[in-house]
Amino acid sequence: DQPFETDWLGKQSVNAGLGYEYQKSSIEQFGVERRDFVTDANGFNNLGGGANGTIPPFSSLEYKKQLGYFGRLNYGLRDKYFVTATARRDGASMFGANHKYAFFPGISASWNLAKEGFMAGLPLSDLKLRAGYGKQGNQAIGAYRSLATLGTDPNSRYPFGSTLVTGVLPNQNANPDLKWETTSQTDVAVDYGFFQSRLTGTVEYYSKNTSDLLLEIAVPQPAVVATQLQNIGKVKNAGFEAALDGLKVSDEQKFGVMIIRDIARRDANSLHVDRLRIEQADVADALAAAEHRVEPGHAAGHPFLAGRMLQAERGNRQHRDAGLADQEGVLIGAMGRAAVLDHA
Repeated sequence: DQPFETDWLGKQSVNAGLGYEYQKSSIEQFGVERRDFVTDANGFNNLGGGANGTIPPFSSLEYKKQLGYFGRLNYGLRDKYFVTATARRDGASMFGANHKYAFFPGISASWNLAKEGFMAGLPLSDLKLRAGYGKQGNQAIGAYRSLATLGTDPNSRYPFGSTLVTGVLPNQNANPDLKWETTSQTDVAVDYGFFQSRLTGTVEYYSKNTSDLLLEIAVPQPAVVATQLQNIGKVKNAGFEAALDGLKVSDEQKFGVMIIRDIARRDANSLHVDRLRIEQADVADALAAAEHRVEPGHAAGHPFLAGRMLQAERGNRQHRDAGLADQEGVLIGAMGRAAVLDHA
């Protein structure tokens, strides 16, 4: 980071960085159950000294690999204007053959208005505008989730002569198009300070959109495995956040309280469901439980019904008799009629 000056722009600074990242992880498991040992002095070094347990022996070994290239560029002008640009290209072995790599850019900028001449004489000691946009990925899934896999099944045995042989069955559907779950976020904020920055704060608006959610869903039947991991659905989070912090006037100790207020809304833009989705969550002692509904285009998790959990079955007579469902059997809550969700 070496500052320099030009006649027509003034003082400037530039720094950049490039990087490479490689990760390889492995998980190895082994388990066996034996019981009714004469003594436990040998620990697990004498498994033959016990009787068979109820859990059959098992073992597994899996590998994951991740590879990433990234770069960053910072530019500053006159100690007032700043821009940062980043870029990443990441690959993960867990995804399908068609989508192992993804690109994640980001850019942010800020303007230190406190150093502008027109701010002289104002009570503000600090004022900064900043904005940013970026994308990031989620690869938190198990190894080989895009592949068709086989597993042993003690219930699938066949006698070959006098020997009973354990067979293998498919235990996972392949998905060669499985890809990264991606989140793009936009932030716009104002940082301010008064009284030589003894009282400071931030007001920020953010909007976060997550797409290609990694969800396990049911697949059309008949199928050897009932579910498949897919990229399906979108969720949007947006809101305002405000923070206020201060220092004592007499010394440099901070106030004991930071005031933070976050107003957010989470919308389910599209979900892969074939019926009304009701979720139950514990709340204060005043209510034993609260139910929430998830409906595309509406806030996710808003209250649906309070009290004891109700069975969300279409056409349930008890719901209709209690006035909780209409004549078609669709539940009605405080927010109005809850439509049965369509496939996204």
